[in-house]
Amino acid sequence: MALNVAKNWESVLSEFISYLFAILVVSPLQAEVWERWQGVSSAEIVQVGRARIATEAPKLLQRAREDSPWAATNSIGVGFVNPVIAPS
Repeated sequence: MALNVAKNWESVLSEFISYLFAILVVSPLQAEVWERWQGVSSAEIVQVGRARIATEAPKLLQRAREDSPWAATNSIGVGFVNPVIAPS
C-alpha cells in the first residue's frame, strides 16, 4: 500500500512539474514564435522548415545512432504535443 502511494505521489509531482514547465517556458516561447510568424506567408514557412530539416535531420539521426537512451527519451513525447494550437 505504501509503495503504491509513493508511486502516485511521484506521478502527481511529475505532472505538476511538467505543468509548471509548460506554463513558464513553453507557453511564452510558443507565443513569441507565433508573434514572429504573423504576416509570413505559408510558402516561406514551408521553405524555412524544409531548409532546417535538411540541415538538422542528419545531425539528429547521427546522435540517435550514437546515443540510444537519448533517442528513446526524446521520442517518447512525440505525438503528445499538438504543434498546431496557436496561443490565444
